Amino acid sequence: NPLLLFITDRKDLDEQLSGVFSSIMAVVKQAESIEDLQETIRLSAGGIVFATIQKFGIKNAEEYPFLTDRRNIIVIADEAHRSQYRELAQNLRNAIPNASFMGFTATPIEIQDRSTTLVFGKYISVYSMEKARRHNVVVPIYYEGRLTEIHLANEFVDEEFEEISEGIDFETKESLKKRFARLERLILAEERIKKVAKDIVEHFNKRVQEFKGKAMVVTISRNVAVKLYEEIKKLPDAPSVAVIISGNKTKDPEEFYPHIRNKHEMERIADDFKNPDTDPQMVIVVDMWLTGFDVPCLHTMYLDKPMKNHSLVQAIARVNRVFKDKPGGLIVDYIGIADDLRKSLAIYTPETIKNIFVDINEVLNQLREKYDIVNSLFYGLPYKNWDELSSDALSNLTMQSYERICKDEDTKKRFLRNFIALKKLYALASPHPEVFKIKNDLRFFEMIKKMIVKYSTAKIKDITRDLEYEISHLISKSISAEEPVDILSLEGKERPDISIFDDKFLAQFKNMEYKNYAVEILAKIIKDELIIKMRNNPFRYRTLYDMLQNIIEKYNVKILDTVEVIEQLIEIAKDIKQKVEEGKKLNLSQEELAFYDLLLSKDFFKNYRQVEEVAKEIVNILGNYVRVADWNRKEYLKAKIRTALKNVLIRIVDGGIRYEEIEQLSREIVNHAEVMYAVA
Repeated sequence: NPLLLFITDRKDLDEQLSGVFSSIMAVVKQAESIEDLQETIRLSAGGIVFATIQKFGIKNAEEYPFLTDRRNIIVIADEAHRSQYRELAQNLRNAIPNASFMGFTATPIEIQDRSTTLVFGKYISVYSMEKARRHNVVVPIYYEGRLTEIHLANEFVDEEFEEISEGIDFETKESLKKRFARLERLILAEERIKKVAKDIVEHFNKRVQEFKGKAMVVTISRNVAVKLYEEIKKLPDAPSVAVIISGNKTKDPEEFYPHIRNKHEMERIADDFKNPDTDPQMVIVVDMWLTGFDVPCLHTMYLDKPMKNHSLVQAIARVNRVFKDKPGGLIVDYIGIADDLRKSLAIYTPETIKNIFVDINEVLNQLREKYDIVNSLFYGLPYKNWDELSSDALSNLTMQSYERICKDEDTKKRFLRNFIALKKLYALASPHPEVFKIKNDLRFFEMIKKMIVKYSTAKIKDITRDLEYEISHLISKSISAEEPVDILSLEGKERPDISIFDDKFLAQFKNMEYKNYAVEILAKIIKDELIIKMRNNPFRYRTLYDMLQNIIEKYNVKILDTVEVIEQLIEIAKDIKQKVEEGKKLNLSQEELAFYDLLLSKDFFKNYRQVEEVAKEIVNILGNYVRVADWNRKEYLKAKIRTALKNVLIRIVDGGIRYEEIEQLSREIVNHAEVMYAVA
């Protein structure tokens, strides 16, 4: 019956954890004071206790008391890289010397006299960033150095600052930052801060054109944060931005007042920032929100603050959360922390550093490679100025391109795989100037890809589903908005009523120059039509659907050539038209016709008149029930329907069918009604 003692170093974490456990377990206690904690440890036989490390503090230089020598106490320290290496941690171990200790941390440390493994022992379980990426728990982080002429030398970074300031109160930390006065003065230089503000706005505005998301700017001090905010707000195209800082209106400068918020206001702006559809789009921070604050839609961090070790790793992890089609997080460096970033990451995952932290130049190299592959598939086709062509010329170009890419399955798959990879790299590298040089080409490639996905009879959707990214909003709206080209509309031809498959419409496919494209379009049109009709009446159209599938399979394995396939597809289209016309001659509604065809598949009826009569009775019976919300989920209603159907069948068939067959038929009718009236 062990006692589990959960230790955190922040009150909000303590409350959050205890709240979660209390909602599912009855043996949970949150220590309210130092005395309450001491009494709980001494007297509790077992259970779960939550407390902050600060409750192991002492007053007036007293020695923290010994509490128990029990061996069945397990101390679980969250954020084990913090607050487990100084006096409070020593008091904890002196109070319960025989306890077992286990630590959780995303950033174990090995710095001077602080070592996570020395304090807690060897790793029990390691969930690396590389594994998290494979499991799609996080996205990769990319690095881009900006404005190298204003990078500041790392010599200004006091190596001891993060260590000596960790865990201390806000006022003391601010006073210590005076040691950074020289660095702060350089950062606040008017020319520099204006350059940074302008570059951030331009960079972010281009980036959000490619995919929606938010940004965080990290600065060295509250003074810098406010000054940068003011410069950003002066720019005409600035995104919505807010400064997130702590402070006291009785002590701080007046210019800080608009940015100092109470608890309720801070919670509200945090919720707004987490919501991709609400302002602000960007926040400027100093220390707040750099750890334990998850914003999945955050995709860019602008660093203008010297950081290192676990603090740096915790900060950059803000951008690696998974969100919709987000391909990766981007760290934009204005201070020159690249070396520190590599060193900091190497401490934790040295074997996978290249997989976790990638320079944007490597992305550009990959982008060039993928672009060359895709571009080579269109060699000889004059697509470069496609958006300036007339409708007829564009129609001809897209059909030529489609024919080229879809000449065989290998070429089609090669195009899809490489183009989707190219789209991902384009989004990651944006808004680098080089990516905009190929933006118009990507719009053309996207158009061809959508034509393939829309018209292809092969299992292209299965191919794209297996790829890491098939992203609809990955590239700019101008790219993703390009719809598959409708050749008929481009050529100015009147769109026929496809549902009746007139001869003029079908004849167009025989005469098309690009036969592969003709096959794909006609097969897609017929398949879509049959799927709609099958939903209401599979009994009439099932054989035609099976014939279509058989033709497609033969076409894919080259048993049939394109001319033969077009001929057979036209025959199926004519058969569909004929079956529609036959149904109209019966003077039955679509619903009545579906049940007519179902009944006709049975041998229970003496003549067609009997079948028609039963079909109309079925629709009449169902009409009163299917209007009831969720009727198909209410067994008592379905039982009533079956009873009414059985009575009709017994009355009309008049002894020509066994009761077991009537029971089975009534169930089949109800099952089909559930499909037909699913929306109701």
